Amino acid sequence: MGSAIRASLLHVAVVAELWHTSDLLWEIADKRNLKSKCNSCELVTRCSGCRAMAYAYTGDYLAEDPQCWKQGTNRRGRQYDGESQGLKKTKIS
Repeated sequence: MGSAIRASLLHVAVVAELWHTSDLLWEIADKRNLKSKCNSCELVTRCSGCRAMAYAYTGDYLAEDPQCWKQGTNRRGRQYDGESQGLKKTKIS
Protein backbone atom coordinates (compact mmCIF):
# COMPACT_ATOMS: atom_id res chain seq x y z
CA MET A 1 0.00 0.00 0.00
CA GLY A 2 1.47 3.35 -1.06
CA SER A 3 1.97 6.18 1.41
CA ALA A 4 -0.59 8.37 -0.37
CA ILE A 5 -3.30 5.75 0.15
CA ARG A 6 -2.37 5.30 3.81
CA ALA A 7 -2.46 9.07 4.33
CA SER A 8 -5.86 9.28 2.67
CA LEU A 9 -7.26 6.52 4.84
CA LEU A 10 -5.86 8.21 7.94
CA HIS A 11 -7.46 11.49 6.88
CA VAL A 12 -10.84 9.80 6.42
CA ALA A 13 -10.56 8.10 9.82
CA VAL A 14 -9.69 11.39 11.54
CA VAL A 15 -12.56 13.27 9.89
CA ALA A 16 -15.01 10.46 10.72
CA GLU A 17 -13.89 10.46 14.36
CA LEU A 18 -14.23 14.26 14.57
CA TRP A 19 -17.71 14.15 13.03
CA HIS A 20 -19.01 11.44 15.33
CA THR A 21 -17.56 12.87 18.55
CA SER A 22 -18.22 16.59 18.09
CA ASP A 23 -21.27 17.97 19.90
CA LEU A 24 -20.96 21.15 17.83
CA LEU A 25 -21.11 19.30 14.50
CA TRP A 26 -24.08 17.20 15.66
CA GLU A 27 -25.87 20.39 16.73
CA ILE A 28 -25.29 21.92 13.30
CA ALA A 29 -26.30 18.72 11.48
CA ASP A 30 -29.66 18.60 13.29
CA LYS A 31 -31.59 21.03 11.09
CA ARG A 32 -34.28 21.41 13.75
CA ASN A 33 -31.75 23.59 15.60
CA LEU A 34 -31.55 26.19 12.83
CA LYS A 35 -33.12 29.52 13.69
CA SER A 36 -35.35 32.02 11.96
CA LYS A 37 -35.90 31.71 8.20
CA CYS A 38 -33.58 28.73 7.74
CA ASN A 39 -35.65 26.65 10.17
CA SER A 40 -38.91 27.19 8.29
CA CYS A 41 -37.51 27.22 4.74
CA GLU A 42 -38.91 24.64 2.33
CA LEU A 43 -35.36 23.94 1.09
CA VAL A 44 -33.82 23.23 4.50
CA THR A 45 -33.40 19.52 3.73
CA ARG A 46 -31.29 20.39 0.68
CA CYS A 47 -29.58 23.61 1.71
CA SER A 48 -29.69 24.62 5.41
CA GLY A 49 -27.77 27.82 4.64
CA CYS A 50 -24.13 28.62 5.24
CA ARG A 51 -23.31 28.18 8.90
CA ALA A 52 -19.97 29.99 8.46
CA MET A 53 -21.68 33.13 7.10
CA ALA A 54 -24.29 33.00 9.85
CA TYR A 55 -21.52 32.86 12.45
CA ALA A 56 -19.42 35.57 10.77
CA TYR A 57 -22.33 38.02 10.63
CA THR A 58 -24.14 37.23 13.87
CA GLY A 59 -21.81 35.27 16.13
CA ASP A 60 -24.37 32.43 16.09
CA TYR A 61 -23.73 29.51 13.75
CA LEU A 62 -27.40 28.46 13.99
CA ALA A 63 -28.76 31.87 12.91
CA GLU A 64 -30.24 32.39 9.44
CA ASP A 65 -27.80 32.71 6.55
CA PRO A 66 -27.46 36.47 5.92
CA GLN A 67 -26.46 35.85 2.30
CA CYS A 68 -29.26 33.43 1.49
CA TRP A 69 -29.60 33.11 -2.28
CA LYS A 70 -33.33 32.54 -1.91
CA GLN A 71 -34.06 35.89 -0.29
CA GLY A 72 -35.01 38.59 -2.79
CA THR A 73 -33.97 37.95 -6.36
CA ASN A 74 -31.72 35.33 -7.85
CA ARG A 75 -28.61 36.00 -9.95
CA ARG A 76 -30.70 36.50 -13.08
CA GLY A 77 -32.76 39.20 -11.37
CA ARG A 78 -35.87 37.03 -11.13
CA GLN A 79 -37.86 36.59 -7.95
CA TYR A 80 -37.35 33.14 -6.46
CA ASP A 81 -40.35 30.88 -6.88
CA GLY A 82 -39.78 27.35 -5.63
CA GLU A 83 -43.28 26.22 -6.55
CA SER A 84 -42.81 26.87 -10.28
CA GLN A 85 -39.41 25.17 -10.15
CA GLY A 86 -41.00 21.92 -8.95
CA LEU A 87 -39.64 22.10 -5.41
CA LYS A 88 -41.74 20.64 -2.64
CA LYS A 89 -42.21 22.58 0.58
CA THR A 90 -40.67 20.70 3.48
CA LYS A 91 -41.02 21.48 7.14
CA ILE A 92 -38.89 19.92 9.84
CA SER A 93 -40.92 18.34 12.59
